[in-house]
Amino acid sequence: MLTSYLLVNLAMLIGAFSPMQAIEPVPRCPLELARYVLRDYPGITAGFQVRPTDRSVDLLFFIHSTDKNTTHWFLAYSGNGQGISTHLASIGVVAGSSLKPPNAGADRRELDDLDYLAADKTYRFMQSYAAYRSAEAPEHIFIPELQHALWYQAEPREGVPVAFFDLQSCANPRERN
Repeated sequence: MLTSYLLVNLAMLIGAFSPMQAIEPVPRCPLELARYVLRDYPGITAGFQVRPTDRSVDLLFFIHSTDKNTTHWFLAYSGNGQGISTHLASIGVVAGSSLKPPNAGADRRELDDLDYLAADKTYRFMQSYAAYRSAEAPEHIFIPELQHALWYQAEPREGVPVAFFDLQSCANPRERN
């Protein structure tokens, strides 16, 4: 718990004081079309995708590594109570560059659940943010335990920096898969 608290505070400092590449503002983008890149580590990209079922949790989140050629898939959901209320439940990993989620039960659940924080363009965390279809995509996403998860739980392991995912583009709906 203390580790997450310290990482969140570190992220706020990094966001406020780190030199940034000139990022063109992306006009309003629906969450399921948002594409993100991990700052200072462009080989890690992420985004949301509509889940192809009619379940109550209708958004998937992916983290793709071009270096390892793997994609980690999660269900994005909101919890209740105090603390970070936005979470990612791991549903598997898929080898290759295709952004297609794993079949139900096809792959093992590789990573523990991860919390994530949405931030606006001034790096203010959006405390009441909830991920749902057609919601406006946040400018930045921070996953405090991502570095730990990809190094100690993922196979193959991957070292990534503690950094924000920055909104890079709004994908064309035909390019989602």
